[in-house]
Amino acid sequence: MENFWLLPLIAVLLSAGNLAFYFAFKNNAPVSLGVPISTVGIALLGIIWGVAVAKEPITTKLVLGFILSSLGIFLMSWKA
Repeated sequence: MENFWLLPLIAVLLSAGNLAFYFAFKNNAPVSLGVPISTVGIALLGIIWGVAVAKEPITTKLVLGFILSSLGIFLMSWKA
């Protein structure tokens, strides 16, 4: 019960993410780009939360996965 304050904070953050997802597609964002951006954004918040709040270690695998995901989004959004 010591971290009970986290519940309302998580609820607010999840609601904000859902609203951003909704408004992105309402404003004609391409699905092929919007979904990966949303997914990597959630992963980034999870990484930050895990390191800052849960005191999880930053591993090479974690950093490499995030870099590759971000690179993939960059490549998909790049207008050649």
